[in-house]
Amino acid sequence: MSLLQIPPWISRAGPAGSWCVYTDIQGNRRDGDYEVLKNETLKCIESHKTVLTLYTDGSASDGTFNGGAAMVITSGPADSPTIVDV
Repeated sequence: MSLLQIPPWISRAGPAGSWCVYTDIQGNRRDGDYEVLKNETLKCIESHKTVLTLYTDGSASDGTFNGGAAMVITSGPADSPTIVDV
């Protein structure tokens, strides 16, 4: 098994601007302030003005065992999205 040295969204990118992956939320971060983090996240998603938004999640025991992952594709506003596919 080989691990990817370059993330696939970088090494396999099509025309400029066809794929963008955002892994960080800019702005104030205060532990325990759920509403602030939620509002910053929604603002960040909306600022990119995308047609589709893909949300991903994954987990594994001890970071390597019994792993699982999922992706949800949505359209529309971040605060009331329409699920396109799971």
